[in-house]
Amino acid sequence: MGLLAKQAYSNSINIFIGVIAGAINTIFILPRAFETMPENWGLVKILLSYSVISAHVFGFGIYNIVIKEYSRMNDEKERASLMGFVFLISIVSILLLIFLNLITKGGIIHFINKEDSELIAKNLNDYFLLSAVVILTQLFTGFISSKHKTPVLQLVNETFLKSFYLIISLVYLFIPFSFDLYLSLFIWSYVISLLIYIFYSLYLGLKLEFSFRLLKIKETIIYGLYTVLDKGASIIVANLDLIMIGWILNLENVAYYTLAYYIGAVITIPQRAILIPATPMIAKSIHDEKHDEISKLYKQSSINQLIIGGALFLLIWVNIEALYQLIPGKFSGGLWVVFYIGLSNLFVMGTGVSGLMIVYSKYYRINLVFNSILILLTIISNYFLIKSYGIIGAAIATAITYFIYNAIKVIYIKWRFKSDPFSFSYFKTVLILLVIGAIGNVITLFPEDPILSVLIKTILFSLLLIIGFYGLKVKAEILDLPRKLMKKYFNS
Repeated sequence: MGLLAKQAYSNSINIFIGVIAGAINTIFILPRAFETMPENWGLVKILLSYSVISAHVFGFGIYNIVIKEYSRMNDEKERASLMGFVFLISIVSILLLIFLNLITKGGIIHFINKEDSELIAKNLNDYFLLSAVVILTQLFTGFISSKHKTPVLQLVNETFLKSFYLIISLVYLFIPFSFDLYLSLFIWSYVISLLIYIFYSLYLGLKLEFSFRLLKIKETIIYGLYTVLDKGASIIVANLDLIMIGWILNLENVAYYTLAYYIGAVITIPQRAILIPATPMIAKSIHDEKHDEISKLYKQSSINQLIIGGALFLLIWVNIEALYQLIPGKFSGGLWVVFYIGLSNLFVMGTGVSGLMIVYSKYYRINLVFNSILILLTIISNYFLIKSYGIIGAAIATAITYFIYNAIKVIYIKWRFKSDPFSFSYFKTVLILLVIGAIGNVITLFPEDPILSVLIKTILFSLLLIIGFYGLKVKAEILDLPRKLMKKYFNS
């Protein structure tokens, strides 16, 4: 098994608890905790969305700067200078963000309907704190990733944060306390995670040097500014729909959309497990001009993500009606949101590390064009489709924009790198998913018992997927793992 697969599986193990905690919380606990006041749940998500977008816009691409520059440096003084420089950028970013919000009286985050804008205004300090935490988190997670210690990132980001969120939500459900305290606890969980990243970075040997004569400062800043719309673009787009729903509709619909979006986004869990270790590997391979290795990582990441993401998407969709029977009735309008969000995420996963290949190459400037198109398409499509179809329109807009965006990237990489994510096994996987998905749409089992229905359907369609993948001899690392583990176990 390659390094990418090993770290991906290690990450998957670390985030397993987080996945379970997140699913229980979002699907079962939060809809009940906020059943009478869904706008408060919407407020939590809106504040987080504003903070994440602000951090990536004002963060000047610090995560990408660290990943790209640190991996190419061998001199420890040069690395310390880089980290010192990026630390200063982070502080300036935070001060600039706060300054602009103060002089506009919070205008940056008032892109929301008048009915709910007072809720946002009351929590301006929470927004400042959360934004600052996310900006600094980019710095330290970039350093930890460069040290190839990604399982720790998943442990904190997935397991700790989601478990903490589950605990405070459970207490809030069964022992009601003030919403202000709930929101404060939610935000401070991010502060605690930042402190963990800081101490772990120091443990790994992080040093800050404030003499920058060894650095190419101008080139570094230009690179950072260009990459603001790379990783930041997908994050901005993932949060723009929530903000536009809050603006065009209301915070209550933000809560309904949040639940459906989460279910559809479950399929991205393996993507996160694969991309985090792949990031420094791609950056180094591109710097060393190892074209065969880059192409191999591209195809491996694409087929592995397509298989896992496609399987999860199919299992969710064949069980979707039963799942929604377990959720309070007022949240039931998001069923088709799940489908379109799942489909949009599958478009992204099926193109593997295409985004990383561009951002860490000499062609990174093209991302300014690609991601500007993505954000523009997102705003335009969301505006018209939300007005026409509500929260389902937001999901359709996401699917359309993600498909166009990822198709453009695949075409560009084929032109520049002479590489693509496709193989015969790739197309066999698509065929298997389509056929089994079609079967799932016509089979109804135990409609009166949703839990039994989910259990039986999950087992049945998991077996069909296994038969399909192995029967058609789909070649992928993810499918070789059981055989390798059995061989290792029985030969030991």
